[in-house]
Amino acid sequence: MLMGSLKDNRPQTVRTRLWTGVGLLAASLLTLAPAALAPTGGTGPATVAAVFPPWWSATQALTAAASSSQILRLGGLPSIIIVRTDHPDRLRADGAWLFLNPILGGCAPKTES
Repeated sequence: MLMGSLKDNRPQTVRTRLWTGVGLLAASLLTLAPAALAPTGGTGPATVAAVFPPWWSATQALTAAASSSQILRLGGLPSIIIVRTDHPDRLRADGAWLFLNPILGGCAPKTES
């Protein structure tokens, strides 16, 4: 009987640990999301990491970003471009999915002019 009770408790423990991990991950993402998202409004130009669709080539992302922003450098992936823009709505219309703070993503430009 002892073996049967161990088998019954083991899946419950694994399930509990899994849900605890999922809960901690969700709480972390919800806490860090406001800090990671770049401000898209305000006065003057903003430096952002514009995330384009991952299946786009670097050429496609650069072409889309150049039409409405000043390109500062490439990000860690071909579909991430660091730009300086004062019209993020136009950049979004050109295909950008998301704007991130480039400093938190480790993609900050070395100098801004």
